[in-house]
Amino acid sequence: MKDKTAGYKHIGSFHLHGIRYPCKKIKETNRMEILPYVRMKDKLTLEKYEYKGAHAYYVIRANVDIGVVPEEFTHRIKDGPYLLIIEDKYYFDDDSDDCGLKIGYYVPDPNYEPPKKRRLFGKVGSK
Repeated sequence: MKDKTAGYKHIGSFHLHGIRYPCKKIKETNRMEILPYVRMKDKLTLEKYEYKGAHAYYVIRANVDIGVVPEEFTHRIKDGPYLLIIEDKYYFDDDSDDCGLKIGYYVPDPNYEPPKKRRLFGKVGSK
């Protein structure tokens, strides 16, 4: 299986905040209704917005905000390419679908050297 983080450097991880609030993009939907359907392989993006005079970030999945980056983590987010990986999906109790996400934030690693490809000799089926 291909490592999605190859060529990226892990900057840090955060627990998704604001999950008990309604979505900003679909006002009649609560974020907690969406989170049980989030899969570990889903693509996540960030969308910048202003909150109390400071930069803040929505975490977006399939064009819907599913939560926000915690205020104490926002200073680590830089302009430019990044990768968000769901590191953990956890449930608050056994009798509920209510869950949270731990998300890793990665940026391109300027020192990354891809592994050299191994050369195979011979032909398929030859002895």
